[in-house]
Amino acid sequence: MCIPTTASSLTGTALASDSIPDCVPSDDLSQAAYKYASQLLHPAILNHSIRVFLYAKEVAVREASEWSKIDRLPLLFTASIMHDVGTTDAHNGAQRFEVEGADAAVAVMRDSGTNASEQDMHDVWVAIAIHTSPGIAERISPLARLVRIGVSVDFKRSPHLEGLSSVVQETEGTFPRAEIEKVLGDAVVEQAMRQPAKAPAASWPGIMLRSAKENPGWTGVNQAF
Repeated sequence: MCIPTTASSLTGTALASDSIPDCVPSDDLSQAAYKYASQLLHPAILNHSIRVFLYAKEVAVREASEWSKIDRLPLLFTASIMHDVGTTDAHNGAQRFEVEGADAAVAVMRDSGTNASEQDMHDVWVAIAIHTSPGIAERISPLARLVRIGVSVDFKRSPHLEGLSSVVQETEGTFPRAEIEKVLGDAVVEQAMRQPAKAPAASWPGIMLRSAKENPGWTGVNQAF
């Protein structure tokens, strides 16, 4: 099991760039992606992103998928750890948060010095950009499917959940949930309130934004989450 560092203390402050949990793959790309994401993500979202990776990896291992192999695992990790980077102030651009995060991941891959191929960058981009689109993410590519499964398991909405119950329990004990639904939902809605174009009506951000506007006094988890 992954040993936590200050990443799971959930202090709300930026983490030291050398505080890397031992479940992060040791290759240069994974290390670079983690260091980048950990400086930007809210601690609850960082923990969520680590859990997504661990669940996606577990499914990949059980399925004997190529994405569990040492040469593909860095891409699975990068897509997982970066999938919500678009919720951060540093990447609060004009595009949907999913697209901003996908663009950020590709930039990290280009800058990592690992000579990631164009196909690798495309695979990671698609997996992140489509991760809030059920029924599409599961079919558009094997990597996108695994990331979507990881996200769905973490939010208790996956048929894989029952088979991973012991893994989930152990993982959440190491990387606590820390009100992730409220933290993530609020981050997405706050961006969309300022830039409505980031939340097209039929998208997950759009549905969340509409719920927030319809329930202005609500202080709990967004009712559309």
